Order: sequence, then structure tokens, then C-alpha cells
Amino acid sequence: MCRRKGDRRRSHQPFHLYSLVGRRRNHRRAEQTANAWLDHHPSVYLVVTLAILGLCFADAFNTLQLLQNGAQELNPLMDVLIRSDIRLFVTAKFALTGLGLLLLVGYRNSTFIKWLKAQHILYSVLALYVTLILYQSVLIPDHLLGLVLPI
Repeated sequence: MCRRKGDRRRSHQPFHLYSLVGRRRNHRRAEQTANAWLDHHPSVYLVVTLAILGLCFADAFNTLQLLQNGAQELNPLMDVLIRSDIRLFVTAKFALTGLGLLLLVGYRNSTFIKWLKAQHILYSVLALYVTLILYQSVLIPDHLLGLVLPI
């Protein structure tokens, strides 16, 4: 029986049968320097991902509240979406955030710049969202603060 040349296990494909059950927990020794997709992830990444999505929802809500009180959207893409349709704005915001999170978690051990891993970017996004929500809570008038940040 003749085997194909090369590795029959294709770790470079993020969407395949074993993605559902998560066989690939770590890189192979030969791939330690390669940027490979991993199938199985520690539960801390689920918590971080859900926290970021929750903060994304709070950001969208806060943005709409601030716009009703005279603020302006600084992001030109989101400004166009808000002006055209609010549902489109919320959908695009969650889609872009979700896609980014999917890639960051899938390639969490991959290195982008000499020392910067995707998991560092993931934690940085969480910290930036927390900072953004705190900043928005300062901008929101006092009578709306209870709606945005339950006290």
C-alpha cells in the first residue's frame, strides 16, 4: 500500500470535520514555529470571547444613546451604517467583532510580530472594550446611566 507524500493531517484548514469535536489541542513539534489553527481551546477563551461580545453589545447600546444626546460617531464606517440603518449597524458591528474573535481564538498561539501572539491581542481587545465602556459611562448623562451601567 502506498501512502501519499507529506502529512495527511491538514492543520492549516480551520473548518473541517474535526473542528466540531476539537482534536488538535497543541501544535506538533514540527509546527512549533508555524502559524497553525487549533481545534480545542481552553475554557478561558470562551469566557473572554463572551465578555467581549457582551461589551460589544454594551458599546452599540451606549453609542446609540450618546447619538440621541448629540454625540457624533468617530468611526467613518460605523457612521455610514448608523445613518443608513441601525439594524445594519448592529449586525455589522457584531459580525466584524465575531469574525475577529473567531480568528484570534483559532490562531491564538500564532505570532504576528516577533513576540506578539493572537492571544495577547485578544486580551488587549477585552481591556480596550472595558476602557471604552467606562469612558462612555462618563459621557452619558446621569439620568441614562442606570440604563447603561446598572448600579
